[in-house]
Amino acid sequence: MLNLVTRLGELDVAFRPAGGADYSQWEADASSVTVLGVPVQIASLDDIIGSKEAAGRDKDRLQLPLLRALQQRQRSPGTQPEGSGI
Repeated sequence: MLNLVTRLGELDVAFRPAGGADYSQWEADASSVTVLGVPVQIASLDDIIGSKEAAGRDKDRLQLPLLRALQQRQRSPGTQPEGSGI
């Protein structure tokens, strides 16, 4: 895990997700976006939540209620996350 502090906030880069999965298992549900001309894969919210649950760190547990609320909002008919372009 690489923990970075940027001018926009904290950024954690995981080299292997918690919970025993590997990135190849996450790829099927990942979204692809382009950031500054570079394609970037973004893990699905379900996979992120599962990894944070498995990690069990305090900082991850604190984020779970927000992530679950977002997950519920995404699953509600007729709603899409802001900025999703969908």
